[in-house]
Amino acid sequence: MRGLLSRFFRKRHKDSLKKTILIVEDEAPLSLLIKRILELKGGYETVIAHDGKEGLDVAISTQPDLILLDINMPKMDGFEVLKKLKDNKATFSIPVIMVSGNSDDISKLKTASLYSDDYVTKPFVAEALLSKVKSRLGSG
Repeated sequence: MRGLLSRFFRKRHKDSLKKTILIVEDEAPLSLLIKRILELKGGYETVIAHDGKEGLDVAISTQPDLILLDINMPKMDGFEVLKKLKDNKATFSIPVIMVSGNSDDISKLKTASLYSDDYVTKPFVAEALLSKVKSRLGSG
């Protein structure tokens, strides 16, 4: 099933002029909120992964234009996902914006050292998140 889904998203991504954003977030209500913001207000395509391992697999198979990545997740935390994304030739150039409840400087410094492109602290203002996405991708 996963292979079929990844082929569908890869084909849909290539056929579409819209930019695709992968949302890696284990809290379903929040991932759906982010999806609505990005699709309705930004005009982006979205794909959701609910844990770090799934997020890494989906990123490799679908090659999204940008990744929104939570830190505290099951199976693989966002730090490990970010490191693996940046160590992989297929995904190292995909911009990553961390979206996390961790507001401490240590988390922000660690993600910067692993080459995240930006950091958004939860709770966030929808317009602020959308602005950061648009600054990385253009208007969609």
